[in-house]
Amino acid sequence: MRKIILLLAAGLLLLAGCSNLIQKENDTDSSSGGAAGAFLRVTAETEGFGAREEEASARTALPTIDGSAVTDSFTYSLKGTKEGGSEETLVSGVSLAELKESLIPVTTGKWSFTLTAEKDGTVFTGTLSDKNITAGDNELSFTISWDESSLSGKGSLAFSLDWSKAGLNSVEAAAGTLFAYDPDTGTETETDYTESSDAITLDKDAHTVTYSLSNVPAGVYMIKISFYSDAGKTSLAGTWRELAVITGGQESGASRVMDVFVKHSATIDPMTDGGLSGITQKTSSVEGIVTLAENTDGTYTLTSQGMGTSVLTFNGTNADGESVAVTYNVSVSDTGELTVGSPKVVYSVTVAGGIEHGTVTAEPAPAAAGETVTLTVTPETGYAGAIAINNAGGEDISSSVSLSQDSEDTTKWTFIMPEGTVTVSAIFEDTEPFTTTLKQGRGIYGDGINGILIGQISSFR
Repeated sequence: MRKIILLLAAGLLLLAGCSNLIQKENDTDSSSGGAAGAFLRVTAETEGFGAREEEASARTALPTIDGSAVTDSFTYSLKGTKEGGSEETLVSGVSLAELKESLIPVTTGKWSFTLTAEKDGTVFTGTLSDKNITAGDNELSFTISWDESSLSGKGSLAFSLDWSKAGLNSVEAAAGTLFAYDPDTGTETETDYTESSDAITLDKDAHTVTYSLSNVPAGVYMIKISFYSDAGKTSLAGTWRELAVITGGQESGASRVMDVFVKHSATIDPMTDGGLSGITQKTSSVEGIVTLAENTDGTYTLTSQGMGTSVLTFNGTNADGESVAVTYNVSVSDTGELTVGSPKVVYSVTVAGGIEHGTVTAEPAPAAAGETVTLTVTPETGYAGAIAINNAGGEDISSSVSLSQDSEDTTKWTFIMPEGTVTVSAIFEDTEPFTTTLKQGRGIYGDGINGILIGQISSFR
């Protein structure tokens, strides 16, 4: 009997030891996520486009996707960088539901994470920095927002405008134009997306116009809606301009009410402002923004026509016979308020003709006194350029305008624009040495005696 009891006790001890062993093995398996068994659980909220109040107040037609659409239909990826290490892809190509259900193994330590949601070229991102990851489960809660820098793919536009309060008289027709817009320079370039039968819809009774486009490459654009008082679209009654951001796979849009537009006027005097003795040309891109009327005393009257910004330029000559231009920045608000910037006098920058074995370009040209002008000097292979700046009288003023060559990019030169026109000249010289090839052969000396010709030039530079 005693033996049976001892055997049972030994068996219980053996089972307990096995149980402890199994538990330790399980503990070891659970730490596969890192040196101390660290795991990530991820949740995310989406800001969406609707929360971008600052953009909306700036009158920009944005993609109309909301947060729930990002949650439901986008593909998610999670990347992380441990302090002192390189970036790792922790999860890739999953839905948000799958991401939330995942238990992601990592090592303990300080990490920074980036969560990305993407669909058809539209990208939302969120970051978390300097997160201390400890053993066990770690919660990561992201707020992701639209990444404006990742504009790719094609999207669509649906824009509507109510002009009932704008005071436009007898609108009979409307036209829509989409310009590619550079936010850094403010320049607009007309695209192929102009008025077509299905792009612009005018409802004269409801005083509304809609402008719709599809398959528009992602990017930043300027919408221009023009109203006409005749069906032939020759008499412009008013305009509306608005930025639009197009992103892949999404529809960008806005519904606006055009404010009461009151025309304002201002007078400018380019002859006096630029010291001009005569005006040879007026160039501007203010059509649809202001009208320009010349007065008998040589001044000009600007009258606001539609919202927008542009530059008005007057070219002429000064008392010294130099080519001079006067520019004005012009802006019109949506209510018709007209703002004309201070005049800016610019002088011509001319690259001399007849330059051989290379090219020279100048930017900006023309330029205002005190501006830095950059020259791009491109010699042909085997040549190097020498640059000089001359004033209207032909005098070399290179030193007085601080002409210098970039030490890193030797094709770039700069100088400070003086008060007066300048001409940039360049001489490109051959940098390769003379080359000769000597060949041994027979020949006849001048006295008719046969001998050995020991030198023959076969090429010469």
